[in-house]
Amino acid sequence: MFDKSQFSYNAETHLGFYKGKLVPSTTQLLELFYPINNKIKKEILKKAADRGTLVHNNIEDFNNYFITNQRFPPIDNDTSKEIKNYYSLLKAYDLRPIYAEQMIFLLDENGELICYGHYDFVLECMKTNELFNCLECYLFDAKTTSTFDKKKTKLQTQIYRVACNQLGLDLNGKTCGMWLREDNANIYPFEEIEDKKVIALCKVLREQWNGNNNWKNRQDNFNT
Repeated sequence: MFDKSQFSYNAETHLGFYKGKLVPSTTQLLELFYPINNKIKKEILKKAADRGTLVHNNIEDFNNYFITNQRFPPIDNDTSKEIKNYYSLLKAYDLRPIYAEQMIFLLDENGELICYGHYDFVLECMKTNELFNCLECYLFDAKTTSTFDKKKTKLQTQIYRVACNQLGLDLNGKTCGMWLREDNANIYPFEEIEDKKVIALCKVLREQWNGNNNWKNRQDNFNT
């Protein structure tokens, strides 16, 4: 059975350890299923990652301000275009932040750790609309990339959703990706993947990450 007190995370190296042994993050498992294009130059990836980190930090500050004060922070000329777009989407769909940037742990059927991760935010809908139901909570992941990868983001958010509900949260089965650019912003809703299927796939990916060979004939059985 997983014991959270035995887990440690090094923020500088972005590495997690359980009982002193290295364990994979959700991102690392996802990269096994949806590999990064190795033709993209490292300096381009680094620049995109730095920009994404800045936007995510600004979103986290925005969400924590609302969670603490129960009102949106001031929006002025110094506010970044991405945050202005984020604010516009929240207003358009009557969404309010309730959780921001928390660590989660995905467990198997026996309560053993598969992987860990950090989800971006959970939003509650205040009024039923074309995408969301009133007073239901939805897990989101924000992306700032030049193109939006729907398949990868769907699996990522569903992993986080299952892990959150294992911790006792009551999230809607639908998850969402939020694409935030300076000149564009959009919400992409994803239908629920059955919890058992999410866990089964992540167990296969964990075997691959561990260096086992048993995963090779089973990974193709999953279509997300």
